[in-house]
Amino acid sequence: MRCSNCDAEVKEGSKYCGVCGTNFLLTTAAWLLRRTLAGAIAGCIGWFLSSGIFNITNQGIAEPFYIVLRIVIAAVFIGIVIGVLEKSTNKVIFGLLGAILGGVIGSIVAMYLLRNDMPMWLFIPEKAKSLEFSLYTTANAVIWLITGAFIGLFTSSDKRRIYVFIGGALGGAIGGAIGWEIFLRLRFEAVSPAMFFTADVISGGITAGLIFLFIGMGEKFSPTSEEKASAEEAIMICAICRKETPVSGYCINCGNILKAPEIANPRRYGALHRISNVFRFLGRFILIIGLITAIGCFIVLLPQSIFSSLLGMVGIAVISYIIFISFNAIAETILLFLDIEKNTRKMTER
Repeated sequence: MRCSNCDAEVKEGSKYCGVCGTNFLLTTAAWLLRRTLAGAIAGCIGWFLSSGIFNITNQGIAEPFYIVLRIVIAAVFIGIVIGVLEKSTNKVIFGLLGAILGGVIGSIVAMYLLRNDMPMWLFIPEKAKSLEFSLYTTANAVIWLITGAFIGLFTSSDKRRIYVFIGGALGGAIGGAIGWEIFLRLRFEAVSPAMFFTADVISGGITAGLIFLFIGMGEKFSPTSEEKASAEEAIMICAICRKETPVSGYCINCGNILKAPEIANPRRYGALHRISNVFRFLGRFILIIGLITAIGCFIVLLPQSIFSSLLGMVGIAVISYIIFISFNAIAETILLFLDIEKNTRKMTER
């Protein structure tokens, strides 16, 4: 695993970073919050776009197909988040596969549950008073239980796969049920088209946020087997806790300083580094979303006009790429400022 403060490689299960002394127990809550917020943002975007595409295409597409299509579109946006956060192309690809597979299977199961009733996406708002915790809520919970489980299964490491799988399933079930109930209430009270879209956005944010919260809990709190230290790694006994720890600046078990302070290299301006990482994440995320949306726009508009489909695809791709470049430029500017400050500080100390 890696330290969230200095990005150093740290032994699995460590309580403290051996390089900068960061207390992982204190940073776990912040890490879970960042994951939850990233998932919620992706959910808001995914539900908003899937709702827009659904409203455009629902007149010319068979009912079962657009139910599956809408779920898959929303699932794809939350499936890529883990890969983007961890800068892993493999996890982006596997997250996409897990989201598509889980969305398709979940949609089919939900349609089977609703086979004797009206489709869940074509409900009559006036019936919301009598829907409470209904079959519709159960169907939506099942959809995101399956989707969340597949996303967790496809994006987790071998050591934690079962725990992340269970976490994704629990988060999807709870988020799907709560998100659907909130969606019903907001749609029932909506007085304008903007409020209809707001209902989708809020529902998506809650559902995706809870999925990522439980997936993160599965990653952070799952038990892992102790790995033996490699032959090349120097080991010493900490004088405070009397436990084995790699020779570094800090003990990984109690945080005690092991050697001279100059070995420890805590990162200054940690908040600015995190802001830089936020811009990098948003840039990569928007670029991937733009590419997926461009392909979807081409497919949706192709039956109407090949020129419009090509124009829409190119326009979305160009705009997303410009945003990606702009956000990366902001991130690089922040890092450049930190490098200038670091070099200035070194010259002053000399």
